[in-house]
Amino acid sequence: MRLRPDAKEDRQKTARERQAAYNKLSPTQKLARLDETLGKDVGAVKQRAKLQHIINAKPPKQEKSKEKSDKSKEKKPQKNS
Repeated sequence: MRLRPDAKEDRQKTARERQAAYNKLSPTQKLARLDETLGKDVGAVKQRAKLQHIINAKPPKQEKSKEKSDKSKEKKPQKNS
């Protein structure tokens, strides 16, 4: 007999909350959190490599010009057969 029948639901709820908080972090923050939790360059080798790849591949943010977005909204004339 279980002591708390709702224990599974509680664990799932807290897991979803932790995952939501983790998903809000940037790749750099996720890497820093791994260092804080496990130690500098200790463990989670694949996760660290994945995050480092994302950080290195991420292009700098540039503001989109309004002209480009306005042109994409214009509809092309349709050809009637």
